[in-house]
Amino acid sequence: LKNGVNLVTFPEGTRSRDGRMGPFKKGAFKMAEAVDAPIVPMTIGHAQKVQPLDYIFPVRRSRGIPATIHFSKAIDTVGKSDEE
Repeated sequence: LKNGVNLVTFPEGTRSRDGRMGPFKKGAFKMAEAVDAPIVPMTIGHAQKVQPLDYIFPVRRSRGIPATIHFSKAIDTVGKSDEE
């Protein structure tokens, strides 16, 4: 992160069974905070259908499950606390 490498983390620590967001763990924020790296929130729609919790590999493309990816505005971590 300090050298500009991008890192994707899933702050909930697990995949969702029903597509609803779970509580966040603090590890991803702490890594970004340590080097003053911004956090770019990313939403993956229908991820629970493409990669169900009990599947090791993603569902085959032939099943036609739509997934969407949305990037939100970057959040600056400089001077932010864990609660913010």
